[in-house]
Amino acid sequence: MYAFMNEILGKRILFVTAHPDDESYLAAGTMFRNHEAGGTSYVACATLGEKGKSHLKRKVTSRQLKILRKKELLAASKYLKVSALLTPGLPDAGLGRKSNQDAFFKKLLSFAAKHRPDFMISFGKDGISGHMDHISVGKVAQEVAKRLNVPFLKFSAPPELVKSLEGLKRRRKHGKYVKRLKHQPYDIEMKVNPVKKLKALHFHKSQLDLEGPFAELSAEAVKQVLSREYFSF
Repeated sequence: MYAFMNEILGKRILFVTAHPDDESYLAAGTMFRNHEAGGTSYVACATLGEKGKSHLKRKVTSRQLKILRKKELLAASKYLKVSALLTPGLPDAGLGRKSNQDAFFKKLLSFAAKHRPDFMISFGKDGISGHMDHISVGKVAQEVAKRLNVPFLKFSAPPELVKSLEGLKRRRKHGKYVKRLKHQPYDIEMKVNPVKKLKALHFHKSQLDLEGPFAELSAEAVKQVLSREYFSF
């Protein structure tokens, strides 16, 4: 497992996500390691998360939240050494619609063809949390990878997060989710720097609970999320 992950480090990797902060929760550490190995990371984020809940003290409209979350994504991407960022601004919570998937496919295909990634990484059928936007984005990303003949990997949930399934479900307060959540086992485990990952998460201030970025999760799950990142074939 480690041998294969070392094979992709130092290469061009395109991470395809649904909402601002997905990149930091799921792949911040891997982006850092890729940069340190001389590689290049790209991010394509389908929506700007305007339907999400704002945890700021002041009230904000959906439009204001959209603008704010884009700024947060830009700041996090700069910190993560992302070389190019695609933000088509498709409707949050609307990626289940075929028209939006088709629009994202065209944008992502053009972006990927331009940057010629060696690997693409996105969501699998579980979407980590079961979020329909995650699942839809992963489906589109896999189609683009197939069209361009690019190896495709999927984000996988840390084992302790799977054990904390009820805590994960309690976090599912906004957006559309599948009724039954079954996680796909991981094939690759990547050790990452927890300090750098936590800093990346804190760029997304509008999404942080008062308790921090890991409300409802067990201490062991938090430790694993910060120190490891997981992927499957």
